[in-house]
Amino acid sequence: MNRSRSTKALVVPALLATFALSACQDSAPTAAPPTSPTSSAAQTVDPDATSEATSAPAESPSEDSGSASPEESGSGEESGKACKNESTYRMEKEEVEAKPLNTTQRAKADIGRGEAEISFGEPTIDTAGGDNFFPGDGMQTVIYPVTLKMVASEGAFITTKLAFGMVDKSDEACQPDTLSKVMKPSDQLSVTTLKPGDSISKKVAFAVPAGAKLEDYALLFNDNYASGEAALAWKAK
Repeated sequence: MNRSRSTKALVVPALLATFALSACQDSAPTAAPPTSPTSSAAQTVDPDATSEATSAPAESPSEDSGSASPEESGSGEESGKACKNESTYRMEKEEVEAKPLNTTQRAKADIGRGEAEISFGEPTIDTAGGDNFFPGDGMQTVIYPVTLKMVASEGAFITTKLAFGMVDKSDEACQPDTLSKVMKPSDQLSVTTLKPGDSISKKVAFAVPAGAKLEDYALLFNDNYASGEAALAWKAK
């Protein structure tokens, strides 16, 4: 009798535990099976588009049709050459008006009461004469005939080639042919004294860049050449 009761006592808790586990499993949600990534992320691919993308050549940078073409080499100062004057005396044009080349202008003597008319003729270009010193590499010589006529009724007009100068468009003085590298000494204007009624015709020469536009240059005169400033000016062409 006692054994039967103890057996029942053991069997009843075991059955209760079994029913409890079954109830938990029945109430727990069933886990869904994992979805295939290929099925959820699948995309439609156009085979024609794929073929076109792989066969199309890489796009090259477009050329700018409006880009500037290489500049042509210029002449004169634009080619890298410019006037220069290494002599002791050189003049600048500054604010003096340059008259046309064929204009006769009147100059007063630096000393005394002399007065003379000065005029220039058309220039000639020498590309063969001279040396490395004058006119120098990349330079050429421009030669002008010049006439001086004493017009005062008294006194004297004493002048020299140092009283003449030439400048470029930047007012840089051009080197004169003072050592007769191109012109003959007899053609150059030496120290000259003009009396009333006297006149003289000589030449002055300057080194300018090869191919220079003489329209941009100016001829100068000042009997007081040591001042460094022009009293008269002419257009070089």
